[in-house]
Amino acid sequence: MTPIQRLITGLVLCVLVMGAAVAWCGSVARHSRHLAITARNDLLRCRQLEQELRQWQEKLSTQPKNPVDQITLTQRLQEAARIARMPMTQLQLVRPMPLKRLGQTDVMEQDTEVALREVTLEQAISLCIGLAQDNRGLQIQSLRLTSPMPPSREPGERWNVNMTLSTCVIQPLSRNHKPSRGPK
Repeated sequence: MTPIQRLITGLVLCVLVMGAAVAWCGSVARHSRHLAITARNDLLRCRQLEQELRQWQEKLSTQPKNPVDQITLTQRLQEAARIARMPMTQLQLVRPMPLKRLGQTDVMEQDTEVALREVTLEQAISLCIGLAQDNRGLQIQSLRLTSPMPPSREPGERWNVNMTLSTCVIQPLSRNHKPSRGPK
């Protein structure tokens, strides 16, 4: 091979190596751009979640700090029953359940079981609307209608109603409480 052929071969090899390097740099740049876009989208999503979290914290800060006590709940039920034109004798059960913590948060949920006997559908719906419109954090978690056994002697269609009322309360975790890290 002549010196000129060696020089041309060397130049061709240099051009090929430089082309491969440019192609590799382009690939790295595209990948880096993709990672940057993903990171930006993740940051935007984190900011959105942070804003939602702050809104939830603000909502929770307006919730009562203590559970709805039995007297207050009974008063609210009595008022809703009065509006529904339902005799208090049809209110058979008001049983608060133990508080349960929602995850590792300061929020606890207080459920209360309520049972109504032999009420009309209109009375049941009016009572539920009265409780829901109260707007003090009390929610109807579940509602079940069953036909009374034996059938009611009262005129019109009658139902037994079982419902679970729920409210959230703020109760900070104790200072000694250490969140579990899951199975080891």
